[in-house]
Amino acid sequence: MHCVKSKKCRKRKVQTLALLAVIVILYFLLQFFSVSRLSTYRNKNVQVMHAESAEDIDRGSPDQDRGSPDKDRGSLDLSKKYSDEVVQHPAHIPSAPRGVHPSNVARYSEDSDGMFTCMESKLRIPMERVNDNFCDCPDSSDEPGTSACPDGKLFEMTELDTKSVGQCPPASHLNGTNGRTRIPQRGPQFVHSSKVNDGICDCCDGSDEWAGQEVPPLMRLKGKTGAVLHAPCADRCGDIRKLIEDERRIQQKGLLLQKRYLDAAKQLSPREKTNYGPLGIFYLLSQQCYEHSTHEYRYTICPFQSVKQSSGAVRHTVLGRDGRWVQLTPGDYLLTMAQGDATLCPDGQPRQTQIRFLCGLEDHVISIHEDQKCRYVVRFSSPAAC
Repeated sequence: MHCVKSKKCRKRKVQTLALLAVIVILYFLLQFFSVSRLSTYRNKNVQVMHAESAEDIDRGSPDQDRGSPDKDRGSLDLSKKYSDEVVQHPAHIPSAPRGVHPSNVARYSEDSDGMFTCMESKLRIPMERVNDNFCDCPDSSDEPGTSACPDGKLFEMTELDTKSVGQCPPASHLNGTNGRTRIPQRGPQFVHSSKVNDGICDCCDGSDEWAGQEVPPLMRLKGKTGAVLHAPCADRCGDIRKLIEDERRIQQKGLLLQKRYLDAAKQLSPREKTNYGPLGIFYLLSQQCYEHSTHEYRYTICPFQSVKQSSGAVRHTVLGRDGRWVQLTPGDYLLTMAQGDATLCPDGQPRQTQIRFLCGLEDHVISIHEDQKCRYVVRFSSPAAC
């Protein structure tokens, strides 16, 4: 018996669909309440474990007699041995989680319930979840020493100071960020969480690669490029310190050689001097041209006037004219020379050259290269830049 368009058939179909909808809704509600109950049960268990652990410590549990980690800590309270001196130097506290800035160490102390409070959201989580390689806090504050959170930052405790010199301790003594060395004129550095344990050495002491993660063989460089170093990381802070000290010596000698540059600028008016850097110190360079050759081209650099490129008997190409300052930083001055020839350049844009003046003991071109199509960069050494 078939019912095609009868009201009874349509009513039966509606009832069937309604019943299915109710079943689906009940199923999802059941799943939601099950997950919520499991989460609540888990948190309660963790808190109970913390409470039992604290009671064991107060009583002096048998586990402590067997050399448990709690025995090494003594008790949950930071006793008098961590007095005012430690407050002034919080990075020395052994229990400070890896990657924590010294000014925030106090915030990473567990409360009476053994919980940690997220910095901004004030969400409370068990202390065991700090640096567990899983991001719990919306503000990423529970993972200061891992790459779990997208916006986290590792604080690399390499101290850079000119008064005292030391060496980074071995990796086994670093405890993540507590390794220290002193390098002139630098402050402790932050490393983004994505660069922690990625197999590439970012910190000079290797403290960002505390897990010893190595890059796959296919990513390993076969030769020196001057770009990156792969894990396992060596302590190279001493090399950097030596390099900085060499630069400082060059800077001091360069300052002694600046007299003739300043004397040459005395003939300029105050307004003219502004075209040639502080006190017109680069004016002397504008009165000369400097040659530089590569395997393919020969360059003639006349600072503030022109930059030209030639190849054999071929007519030269102008790479820039009329210098204009874009950066006046002692030790790193940047001059842009625009309005060069536009032949074969994208969209007919004229060629342009940037001359970066670096502190050195004599006037000469260090290097020149085409950074991108019709855009050139010259590195120029001069005492005038010191």
